[in-house]
Amino acid sequence: MMNTTPRCPHVLLVDDTVAIRDLMRELLEDEGYQVTIAASVQDVETVRELAPDLIVHDLLFGDHRPAGWTFLQALRNDPQVGRVPVILCTADCRVQTDPEWADQVQSLALRVVTKPFDLTDLLTVISSTLHENRGGAMTGSAS
Repeated sequence: MMNTTPRCPHVLLVDDTVAIRDLMRELLEDEGYQVTIAASVQDVETVRELAPDLIVHDLLFGDHRPAGWTFLQALRNDPQVGRVPVILCTADCRVQTDPEWADQVQSLALRVVTKPFDLTDLLTVISSTLHENRGGAMTGSAS
């Protein structure tokens, strides 16, 4: 007999703050998502192995801002996982106010949710991003 139960979307959550990871994991699991958490920037090979449907990614890891951008650029350049949608969840408002950073967000086709965030808004962005991606659309930035 074939299993007709739909697969839960798999979210890779990358954030170096334990409280944020725990809160978001609980929230997403309560909403029916499969969640994998990581405390630091992942490499593209790990993302390929995990095969997430969506990545929720912090930008600032301690003092290592370039690491987040470097990973996101490598991800977008990978033919296997380059189209996985990414939601940038960050407290750094420069992603929206600094023209260079805003251009980077747009060129990497990232959605942005700024911390502190409203849980309902986060769930809405996750749901709409997954819905858009199922239709084959690349996601763009959103506030």
